Amino acid sequence: MRVAALYDIHGNASALDAVLADVRGSDADLIVVGGDVVEGPQPVETLELLDAVEVPRVWVRGNCDRDPSEWVRERVVEERVAWLAGLPTTVTIDVDGLGPVCFCHGSPRSDEDIVTAVSTAARVEPMLDGVDEALVVSGHTHVQFDRVVANRRLVNAGSVGMAYQGQSGWAYWTVFGPAVEPRRSGFNADALATALRESGYPNPEWFEPESAEQAAAEYEQMAREQH
Repeated sequence: MRVAALYDIHGNASALDAVLADVRGSDADLIVVGGDVVEGPQPVETLELLDAVEVPRVWVRGNCDRDPSEWVRERVVEERVAWLAGLPTTVTIDVDGLGPVCFCHGSPRSDEDIVTAVSTAARVEPMLDGVDEALVVSGHTHVQFDRVVANRRLVNAGSVGMAYQGQSGWAYWTVFGPAVEPRRSGFNADALATALRESGYPNPEWFEPESAEQAAAEYEQMAREQH
């Protein structure tokens, strides 16, 4: 099994469309949709693109799927909102060359847990209690990384629709099997700007492409404030 992990799409249909075009050439047998799918300017269009994909899909719930904004609730049918909220929080898939891999959103413990490239092992280790898989794939913090904590390999698949890696017009995702292959796909950043403007999405500032280092620092501050 070769898996394409698409995380944190955030209602950015232009970015998703570009990624899906590249997924078709990646020989992926399965797509993992890793959460935070619709919270953004094009929630309906995003779901339509995913529903039309011929590659089989497995979905994992993100925190924004569990509790979308009222703006999104007004646009996505009630049944689909409820479906998103009921998705599993973790999925384990046997991946070629990698064995059983745990896919989650924040961490296996919670869809809101914050893990970055600089999170301390002491803070991350409790999130891994009871986890048997040697490889854990997450998102939530919108920056690709690959690190080891408590003898487990932790990979952030990156963000398709709201990447915090310093450049606009790039969507980040990862292919698993038999290696771990970070990918990025170019998309029309002007199309996103137009969607944000014309849709009236209330939080356009979330899509500003700050640097990975700045994003990590801000997420680590959020983690401190949670405790």
